[in-house]
Amino acid sequence: MKAVLFLLLLLSACSAPANDASIESLFPAVAPKQVGLSSDSLALIENHLQWAMASELIAGGVALVARESKIVYHKAFGFADRAKTEKLTTDHIFRLASMTRPITCVAIMQLYDQGKLKAVIFRPYFG
Repeated sequence: MKAVLFLLLLLSACSAPANDASIESLFPAVAPKQVGLSSDSLALIENHLQWAMASELIAGGVALVARESKIVYHKAFGFADRAKTEKLTTDHIFRLASMTRPITCVAIMQLYDQGKLKAVIFRPYFG
């Protein structure tokens, strides 16, 4: 549930007006070791994004990893458009549409994993 709350907080922070505080001023940046994460594992994020850009699956991306309300990884890669006219920055604003279903699904899966939801099997009625 904490992951969903953080995702909602992050989405609201990303949609805030440009003159508001940046995410880095709200959450401190720390070394991955301080929160039990591996720098080598975080490097895989960059490798994957570089591969996706080289394969022309995406023009660019921004990655943020946080744990215990501390940012351990926040980098921007590539461009904001396929024409490669505008470089991405970590404070770039993205248009997010129709995120209700994915967020609700993650919340339901987490509640189920915690045993707070009962599995219900629906059997079709065949008269």
